[in-house]
Amino acid sequence: RICYHKSKSCKVQITTKRSREHTSRLMKKLFESGLVQRNTETKPYIYSITEKGKSKVEDVVSNPTVV
Repeated sequence: RICYHKSKSCKVQITTKRSREHTSRLMKKLFESGLVQRNTETKPYIYSITEKGKSKVEDVVSNPTVV
């Protein structure tokens, strides 16, 4: 399920059923690659998908072999 609204990393953790550490590393990589934005004014951080991220999702959905 793809979610386009803002989410805290703990919500991502629950959805993906991964550890806090795994989720934090994943979200950091997504942030550094420009696929999500991170609001550092809050703890835990709130993430939202960027246009680049939406485009990547559309590419993967339309062609599942693209990663």
